Order: sequence, then C-alpha cells, then structure tokens
Amino acid sequence: MNKRDATDYFANSTEYEILYSLRDVICLYITLFEEDYCREPAMLAQTLEEIEQKLRRLEETMPPE
Repeated sequence: MNKRDATDYFANSTEYEILYSLRDVICLYITLFEEDYCREPAMLAQTLEEIEQKLRRLEETMPPE
C-alpha cells in the first residue's frame, strides 16, 4: 500500500475503522519490537487503553448488524 492508497483508505473509513486499525498497528509493533516496547511501555499501554476505550464507546452507539 502506498501513501495515496493509505490516504484514500482512511479518508473513506469511519472513526471506528481507523481506531481499530491503529490498535492493530500498535499491537503488531509491540509484538515485533518487544525490546523497543520495553523502553516505553507506559506510553504505548496508555495509548492502547485510550483506543480501546474509544472503541468500546463507539461499539455501544453502533446499530446492531
């Protein structure tokens, strides 16, 4: 995916989809770069928790499928 594709993807995504993707990227980063994560665990953990909270709030307001 190039920069334009990524921009188009996120431009057409909902807030929920963007947050879900961001959460997945952070989890992947933690998995792939455990040594770096160990240097700044509080920052990533806080960011991940904030994303999880926003996702839960959005899920509560989403209509049933």
